[in-house]
Amino acid sequence: MKLEQNNKKPSDYWGAITDSGIVYLMHCGLTRVAYITALFIFQEVGSNNLYQGTVNSIYETMKQDFDKNKELSNGNLHSLKKVSSPAKQSVYNAVRELVDNHILYKIPNKHEYFVNPLIYYKGGKKQLKGLVAKLLQLAGYKQTEDEKRQNSYRLDKVDRFMTEECLPIIDPIIESLNQI
Repeated sequence: MKLEQNNKKPSDYWGAITDSGIVYLMHCGLTRVAYITALFIFQEVGSNNLYQGTVNSIYETMKQDFDKNKELSNGNLHSLKKVSSPAKQSVYNAVRELVDNHILYKIPNKHEYFVNPLIYYKGGKKQLKGLVAKLLQLAGYKQTEDEKRQNSYRLDKVDRFMTEECLPIIDPIIESLNQI
């Protein structure tokens, strides 16, 4: 079986953009190259939501994938549209844009990026709790002594923190949708 050969868990093969992630991605104003880069990174992360590699390796993977698929059908069998991979500098700028928009978090002193699990994650709901805890840590959330002792989080405090630090646009969008 292929799963055993690659030593991958089933959850390493599927992932999902969350509902709030879809809303956030639609309204955060990413450039086209940032969207493409995010999708490439999403498909490369494991169930720990980590992309292991440099920005240059992201670019090289994208370039290889684009080179394998040089021509895409344009809905018409007689006309094919040529596509090319984004320039290296564009991919570097896109990764910076993804970090600035809290979609990716650079792991300090490592060649790793953590994908915000509120936007995209691989695995089931059990894994999501651990991924959100890691997100809180990377985003600078400070657990109170009480929270540490109980190995839990005050949801009201976390919600406020997430709104202020990680997904600042979600609440205003949802509120405006409710007013229509």
